[in-house]
Amino acid sequence: MYKRCITERSARQQQSIESAFLELLDTKPYNSVTVSDVCERAGISRFTFYRLFDCKDDVLDAIVDKVLLQWMQAQPSRIVTEENMYDQNCAFFAFWAQQKSLLQALCDSGKTSLIVERSIQFLTKEDHAVAQYFGANQNEHGEEIFRFCTSGVFSLVIDWHQSGYKKSIAEMAQILEFLLRKLTVFS
Repeated sequence: MYKRCITERSARQQQSIESAFLELLDTKPYNSVTVSDVCERAGISRFTFYRLFDCKDDVLDAIVDKVLLQWMQAQPSRIVTEENMYDQNCAFFAFWAQQKSLLQALCDSGKTSLIVERSIQFLTKEDHAVAQYFGANQNEHGEEIFRFCTSGVFSLVIDWHQSGYKKSIAEMAQILEFLLRKLTVFS
């Protein structure tokens, strides 16, 4: 588990650890990165690392949480409608195309489900428009539909990453729009 920072100093140290971790992932596989590597790159002691994180997996958890928060804040509109779905999808895939190191770390560590779990938590806590679009709190199966869709959307992202981004952002947005429109026919 990672700790919530209550001082500016600990927040800077945590950010330094996360940045060092991502930099290391650009040069070596996830399983080869050690806590010592991260500490050396970040210029902090192991004591400081363990004061903020229990293990290196927790660094990945913190990074995923922050990236999801950035994604939500970067959305062109918090409301998903029939009219803006394609544009929302383009923005979504453009954002995740910039997260190659993180996606690779998730794939290398076997933790791709982490992004699904965390996104469901974030989107339902925020009473987010995406959750509302799928009727997460509006009918007896809304939450299941929302979880199903969220899992599917992030499976598309992971598959797209693993394929080397062979399809364009526009193509991925069209695919997602098609799938979401098909699903809403049955809701």
